[in-house]
Amino acid sequence: MPPASPSASLRPPRPEPAPRPRRAGALGAGLLASALLVVLLVGPLAGVAGAHASVVSVEPGPAQVLDRSPDEVRILFTEGVDVSLGGVFVYDGQGDRVDVGRLRQPAPERLVLPIDGDLADGSYIVTWRAVSEDSHPIQGTWTFQVGDASASATDVEALAAGILAGQEAARAVSIGWAAVRWVVFAAMALLVGGVVFGSLIWPSARDARATRRVVTAGWVTLAVATTLGPFLFGAYSRGGDLADALDLDGLRDTLDTRFGHVWLLRLAVLLVAFGVVRVLFRRRPAATHPLPRWWLPVAAVTGIALVSTPGLAGHASTGDHRVLALLADGLHVAAMAVWLGGLVVLAAAVLPGDDLEVLRAASRRFSRVALWCVVVLIVTGGFQTWRMVGGLDALRDDEYGRILVVKLVVFALMLVVASFSREITGRLFPAPPAEPAVAAEPAMPAVRVVSGAAVDLDPTSAADPPAESAERSRELRRLRRSVVVEIALGAVVLLVTALLVNAAPPADATSSRDGAAAVTIESPTVTLDVWATPGAAGVNDLHVNTYSPQGTLRAVDAVEVTLARPDRGIAPLVVPLRQLGPGHYLSPGLDIPLAGTWKVQATVRTGPVDRVELTGDLEIS
Repeated sequence: MPPASPSASLRPPRPEPAPRPRRAGALGAGLLASALLVVLLVGPLAGVAGAHASVVSVEPGPAQVLDRSPDEVRILFTEGVDVSLGGVFVYDGQGDRVDVGRLRQPAPERLVLPIDGDLADGSYIVTWRAVSEDSHPIQGTWTFQVGDASASATDVEALAAGILAGQEAARAVSIGWAAVRWVVFAAMALLVGGVVFGSLIWPSARDARATRRVVTAGWVTLAVATTLGPFLFGAYSRGGDLADALDLDGLRDTLDTRFGHVWLLRLAVLLVAFGVVRVLFRRRPAATHPLPRWWLPVAAVTGIALVSTPGLAGHASTGDHRVLALLADGLHVAAMAVWLGGLVVLAAAVLPGDDLEVLRAASRRFSRVALWCVVVLIVTGGFQTWRMVGGLDALRDDEYGRILVVKLVVFALMLVVASFSREITGRLFPAPPAEPAVAAEPAMPAVRVVSGAAVDLDPTSAADPPAESAERSRELRRLRRSVVVEIALGAVVLLVTALLVNAAPPADATSSRDGAAAVTIESPTVTLDVWATPGAAGVNDLHVNTYSPQGTLRAVDAVEVTLARPDRGIAPLVVPLRQLGPGHYLSPGLDIPLAGTWKVQATVRTGPVDRVELTGDLEIS
């Protein structure tokens, strides 16, 4: 950036035509309508995209009655899970833990728990707890029976529910973890938004102590919250209490997860951000000390890295269209930070001043940036809703949908208040009337910023008439109040967002509720797992896994699968499979036209001439 002359840098920008109040109001109403329209349109068009892992099949099956004790308990998920902070546990009909073997994870989405010894006749409860790929804790339970059982099914189910509830995290841990998530979003807004305001939107703002305080508070708070996060996340994921948050072994396990890697990355980025912020505020006054050329690209990369961390450890990192989802999530967080953080700096460092030229220029510049932030929020929010929400019913019937509705309502209120702010700005700074050209333009009064207040340095400037000055003072007070209300509503939006990121998306809940049809076909040399999601007539994703007799994924030369309904005279449907990895195949978007029992016929080629023929039944609802 070339150095600017002192007189030019201190001079406020040339006045620009202010938007008419009516247009500002219409624009705010238009943005509000657009936001609501996006929500209404994306619901019916949304497809199922998994986020939290859900259970595909378990063995022994739910409520299954076995003639003899099982050798092992197996769980198959829709995606990989991490059990370092959880586990699989077996209880008898009295709620006592049963001694079992060491939990194995032969594949990321497969858990195998050996049963040491024989289980006596009776009812048994299995509970499990894990962390899915999107860094969210998940848990579940089911029951089975060996031989005759004295307890009724109702009693066992009630006992299972009680055991599962007892494994949930303490209330203090849950509240603390929710608070940390909210603080991370708020602090990121102060840091990123404050830096953008002080470097790009209105550089003179970095001369104000208030701007420095806002940005410093954002950096310190984000660093503290990122440091405390892994402690609370570990206790929350394991279902512990506050004492468990101080367990160093649990901390090491947490740092080995995807969540831990991302939060350590954020701490590393914050170290770079410290240098960026230090240079920003050492280059003062802004008029005579422009930022070095390297500063802007380094600050941009650092900011992009910071706003990307929530998506890397959240819903955007799993499911369909991951690259687009991560990009949309990063843009969403960036737009939020620039808007909310900029509002705080505007309220703290600019609006307390009395110089109307500075107020007009700074507020007009920020208003244009905020408008684009709103557009980005609507577009990226619409994409995220399309990806995560399974339909309009989910907005009413699912926890994620209800929280999303609350967020949208508060966001809509924020847009309404923002439109009021734009109207006040239009009245406060009307477009100047056209004037005839003059031979020489008088010099504009110099302005300096002292502690965030713009001070007029021209003692000869004419004062406004008392009536006009009083009216401007009233409008300025209205503008300040409106900005404060915007900030308060933004804080509420961030609070709801903190709750939203830890809820299971309804698309995933739909998959879990509708279930998945699955069949396991065994032979002496290879075991075949076939499961279809959501397991209902229509479009399904068909997964096929091949395992060795020991329960580990086995690479084979080829797998051929057909589905047939001989009772309905339907010829075998050839299932087109693509290999995702050794022993793992997928047929996405397979159309299974009818409900009922489909005959699965598979040929597994284990060598150049060796092959195994397998047959089983797949129940489609």
